[in-house]
Amino acid sequence: MKRFVRGLVFGMALLSLGLLPIAQAEVTISITLTGSIEEILPILQQLQGLGIGVSGQDPLKLNVHSVMGAEAGQTPAEPAPAPEAAPPPPPPLGFTGVVVAPSAAKVGETMTFTATLSDPDHVVDTVAITVGELKFDLFDNGANGDVTAMDGTWSRAYELPATLTAGTHTGAIQAYDVNGEPVMLKEEGKDPAPLTTELSFSVTE
Repeated sequence: MKRFVRGLVFGMALLSLGLLPIAQAEVTISITLTGSIEEILPILQQLQGLGIGVSGQDPLKLNVHSVMGAEAGQTPAEPAPAPEAAPPPPPPLGFTGVVVAPSAAKVGETMTFTATLSDPDHVVDTVAITVGELKFDLFDNGANGDVTAMDGTWSRAYELPATLTAGTHTGAIQAYDVNGEPVMLKEEGKDPAPLTTELSFSVTE
């Protein structure tokens, strides 16, 4: 390649000086140089030093372009697609929220009890509320006060019975498996304990 370049530069110099005959017609010359930028740059500098490719100084109207890209004969590789972000892991087993609406009502009126539960392994079959001697189930079936079935939100529209006295009542919401056994919550560094959470509401006169 170096021998070719030396000959090319020498020939261009002679043409520029008018020492070689050339037909009196407009000539277009295309030069393709391949190699690294370190190899090509000195060649371009030599041509530029001869006035070749310089506007207003190039008697041959030779345009020199430097094209950088993949090696000759090779197709540029497609950029690798960005990896898709992995979805976040589901929350661990446990109650994530409790709502009683309204928070206060009279005996005979209806309250809606709602407990939101994260159950990634689907071990919970029943959710129940216990307030003193009173016990009733919540639902995740889209009925009985529940809005959407199987969405992890257990609810029930419940009419307050006459056995409840006026005042604030506290109770527990507990989860059970398909066998009716309490679902046990296992946390690192702690003994297994029933999966449960608290609630409170008021009965007015």
